[in-house]
Amino acid sequence: MNLHEEKEKYSEKFFTALEKDLAESGSKESAQIFFRRTLKNAAFAGLFTFLALVLFLDDIVAGLIVAGLFFAVILVFLLYRPRQKKKQKAMEIEKDLPFFLMSLGVQLNVGVPLKNALEKGAEKERNALGKELRSAMKKIDSGGVSLPAALLSLGKKTDSLMLKRALSQVAGIYRQGKQAQTETLRSLAREQLSIQKAQGREFNGKIAFYSLLFIAVSTVFPSLFQTFVMVGSGFMDLDFTALEVIFIVTVLFPLFDIAVLLYIRSKTPAFLR
Repeated sequence: MNLHEEKEKYSEKFFTALEKDLAESGSKESAQIFFRRTLKNAAFAGLFTFLALVLFLDDIVAGLIVAGLFFAVILVFLLYRPRQKKKQKAMEIEKDLPFFLMSLGVQLNVGVPLKNALEKGAEKERNALGKELRSAMKKIDSGGVSLPAALLSLGKKTDSLMLKRALSQVAGIYRQGKQAQTETLRSLAREQLSIQKAQGREFNGKIAFYSLLFIAVSTVFPSLFQTFVMVGSGFMDLDFTALEVIFIVTVLFPLFDIAVLLYIRSKTPAFLR
């Protein structure tokens, strides 16, 4: 296999994965269009960084190096964003899924038709799960899609294994008409609640580390840097200018603070937010 074939194979694999991430994140944009838009945004950010650094540092070579690194970081971040969004979407759905399944099981046990129970649940759930259910019910009401097909299609649009299992079970109830299978819905709900409980205990064990990390980045590191600049200037030949110090203290350190807060938020279970 030559270099061109390897490149084509990697490109196809990359765009296929990106297309899947975009679909599961809720975006209707194609992978090629998203990639071109992302490349333009990253290039604009890199150009802006280069111009700003040249203005402040008056060093074209340093500006090119830093702007190139910033361009690469922004590009990777934006390309990873759909995968992050699909995981966030799955977490938001799974947060409310246990209560929806319990409510659905109760309605089915008292004789409410499955379609009516799903419609009531979709209207009641004012969250990510309800939004997806209402979209699926609209497809059914349009007359072009059956209820099982709409539910399975909904499962393919998300990255949640628990939701896929629940929708598959609901579709099975619709096909077979066995109300006794509603016990499986309650079992899935209890399983998801147990998972959430374990995630909550795990996060509580890590919250002290996250707190210390934020304190270090927001207070300790800036203080150490300012001490280093003031004390070190008397013993070492430091090249920091006043503008560089102001830029680091007022721009870079706040960016680090924001990055740490976003990291902590990404690690926080959705049901605890």
